[in-house]
Amino acid sequence: MSQAIVRVDFNGLLKQFRGFGILFSGDEIQIHLKDNRYELFNPQGTLVGRLAKVFSPPKDSTFGSAHVIAIVERSQDSIGAEFQSWFKCDKWEVILPELVYATDSSN
Repeated sequence: MSQAIVRVDFNGLLKQFRGFGILFSGDEIQIHLKDNRYELFNPQGTLVGRLAKVFSPPKDSTFGSAHVIAIVERSQDSIGAEFQSWFKCDKWEVILPELVYATDSSN
């Protein structure tokens, strides 16, 4: 999954980003649809990310599993000066998920 499908700076907009060190590459994550957006949660139910608005699951498929494939650290330094006031955290992590789907063979 490319970073273009992940809402890269979503966690920086959160008032309190609590994601540091709670997930590692290979960890299982959950994905839930909320308000027409897919959000990522750790197994304890903590919000750890959001997929981009343009993301949609592959047609004719069934969701199988989701795991952390990589974690990228971001900071206010990586944001344009004109947007820095929007962010509530100095640093945050971006969870890059691997989403596994099975093809629906009935079609």
